[in-house]
Amino acid sequence: MQHAKARLGFIVLVLVVLGSFAERAYADTTYTVVHGDTLTRIAIRYNVSVTAIMQANEIRNPNRIVEGQQLKIPGVSAPTPPSEPTSGVTTPDTPVYSSPTAGIKWIDVNLSTQTMTAMEGTVAVKTTLVSTGTYRHPTVTGVFRIYVKLRAAPMTGGSRRAGDYYYLPAVPNIMYFYSGYGIHGAYWHHNFGHTMSHGCINENLVDAKWFFDWAGPYVPQGVNVAWSSPSNPGTTVYIHY
Repeated sequence: MQHAKARLGFIVLVLVVLGSFAERAYADTTYTVVHGDTLTRIAIRYNVSVTAIMQANEIRNPNRIVEGQQLKIPGVSAPTPPSEPTSGVTTPDTPVYSSPTAGIKWIDVNLSTQTMTAMEGTVAVKTTLVSTGTYRHPTVTGVFRIYVKLRAAPMTGGSRRAGDYYYLPAVPNIMYFYSGYGIHGAYWHHNFGHTMSHGCINENLVDAKWFFDWAGPYVPQGVNVAWSSPSNPGTTVYIHY
């Protein structure tokens, strides 16, 4: 049953992103837009398509929604978080995380507020300030899955010619979610809440350890690296403005 629910959640999220699935036959509800919301984010929360929300509210430009605006969400029962990534890492047999008070684990990264929140279903478990990419090196947006975790590893990047080369030894608690983009601790600055990075998501060292231990895949004691797999899946990461 759990495997079936995980497959269904993956199919629904993909179709939400594509805006092409048929709405479920439930009653309409009303949602109030908050700061940092986008139609895509709202659609993912309620498992409906962006197109359906636009049609229900006669919206012509999906980028023009404002804080405090009342939106009719057609054919839903209750908001649900994203349950599977759309970045190409598929795990059809992913077990569903269950909690008596919450639900599936996922990470919400808000680039506008420079915050990151550990979510269990619709319950916010922990929020921390982060530092994401600058305008020259922006952080990617979308829905991803942590594909590998490392307790510590060196990081290098940039260009000597451009004057932004860096080499950072023993970066702690790294969680890569897309190509070379990762969530990790930063010991070289304390300016969290402001953009600072080359695209990664920087955390203070205490919170980096907490998120590393909380998110999947699980890394056994005494082991430095763990890759996401169907039996040890990585946590979903949703990054947005």
